[in-house]
Amino acid sequence: DATSAVSTITLTATSGTLITNAGTFTQGTSEVLVTGAGSTTLLSAGTTFHKLTINNSGNTVSAGAVITMSNASATNKLYIQSGNLNDGGNTIVGTANGTLVMDSGNTLYIGSSGTASTFPTNYTNGNITLSATSTVVYQSGQNQTVSAVPTYGHLTITPLANTPTMTVGSATTVAGNFLSNTPANLTNTGGITVSGSGTATIYDNDDIVPGVITTNGGAILINADRDASTAGSVNIAGAITSNGGSITIGGGSGTISAGSGFAVGSATQATGVLVNGVTVAAAGGAVVINGQGYNTTTNSNHGVRVTGAAGAITATGNGTINITGNGKGSTNSASNYGLEVDAGGIISTVNGNLTISNSTGGGAGSGTGNYGVYITGTNSTIKTTGSGSLSVTGTGGNGSGSGGTNYGVYCNSVSCIQSTTTGTVTVTGTGGNGSGSGASNYGIYTDAGNSITAAGAAITMTGTGGASTGNTNYGIYIVGASAVFSNTGTGTIHITANGGGVTNSDSDYGLYVNTGAVISTVNGNL
Repeated sequence: DATSAVSTITLTATSGTLITNAGTFTQGTSEVLVTGAGSTTLLSAGTTFHKLTINNSGNTVSAGAVITMSNASATNKLYIQSGNLNDGGNTIVGTANGTLVMDSGNTLYIGSSGTASTFPTNYTNGNITLSATSTVVYQSGQNQTVSAVPTYGHLTITPLANTPTMTVGSATTVAGNFLSNTPANLTNTGGITVSGSGTATIYDNDDIVPGVITTNGGAILINADRDASTAGSVNIAGAITSNGGSITIGGGSGTISAGSGFAVGSATQATGVLVNGVTVAAAGGAVVINGQGYNTTTNSNHGVRVTGAAGAITATGNGTINITGNGKGSTNSASNYGLEVDAGGIISTVNGNLTISNSTGGGAGSGTGNYGVYITGTNSTIKTTGSGSLSVTGTGGNGSGSGGTNYGVYCNSVSCIQSTTTGTVTVTGTGGNGSGSGASNYGIYTDAGNSITAAGAAITMTGTGGASTGNTNYGIYIVGASAVFSNTGTGTIHITANGGGVTNSDSDYGLYVNTGAVISTVNGNL
């Protein structure tokens, strides 16, 4: 009986179960204070407390049974002052009139391998105080829902077993870092906002649909295929916004960097990284995206695709972008692009460099049209709008089959590649089918009404036709009315074009300007 208002019960044991319920515990307005130096179990049966304080620095107290907080007085409080509390799958029952407090550096573990408990119930947001450096860990091996009630310090999702679905179903705010770790499958339909300077990280062994993620200058990392099983894509279907932090999207078990560590298409999504009608925006941060298509016999296994009028990858200020996409496809697979920007999609920087690293088409056998970089559709563009340099490199696919028309860089939209101010433009394309028999594997191809332009800074273009035995492997082919390579002011254009083809290949021109196409400068050399 602890009905005295000044009752404090201090539990100092360093092992075993601290409270074994042989009788009835009357909590009154007492405080139970756990100070033992070891890792212990608190209860053998469900118990009600008025105040429960965990103060065992560096150790973990396991609940053992259901902890219930009494609402008889508004002074009731669950306080993790020092050390950690593990509910062990026993949901803690809080009160609407009481408080829940976690000090810095401490952890609340929620769930067990076999049970999906929840964040302590009944507490209101205004009565919850979680230090920005405290941590709440959702760890159930069963499907589990992340509560949106508190403002978390650090929020971590790390299942103890299985591959459960961990659901963020409502808008959730994190003041520290957010981490979703393997083997979790994160479902984020509510949106995650990191309100402080912390980071947001998602690891998954399989496909990832990360949902809406916003940080306040903290880095965002989205890493699929973490087990390196060559199956794990990324579907960006909700806005990813870092407000100046870096954004890194790729896959594999190692560190993701420019051109290293790829998200890989799967049976669920054949494209490695899909940005579908939403924006990936880093402001002044650096963006790195690596994607590889699914290696299957069907078509359209793209590395990276940016699609839709609202689909965009952007950086402002001095923020940079580096994208590498590799198409795949086997047997007679066709139309496998390294990077596709279509239906009004945009990739843009301002003063930071924008680099499309050597993106390669996929395909095999009789499969045709495997482009390294493909920009198509109204308003689709890759551009810089300030002093940032723009570099696009693509290599056509289907290395050894009979299928042709594997272009390195295919410009099929107005202003598909452009610098609108002082940034230089470099375009390098190599036709595919290097040891095959297909025809018309162009290094760089621009057709009617489409253009590559700059506004006074230098344009450098290098095109090499594919080395197949088929004919018409042009280095650079620009054809049709209003097909344009142009520069203004004193801007120069430097073109190096080499026809391809081997054995009895014919009509492999280096530079082919045809049917009203124009290459022009104003005061700069051409």
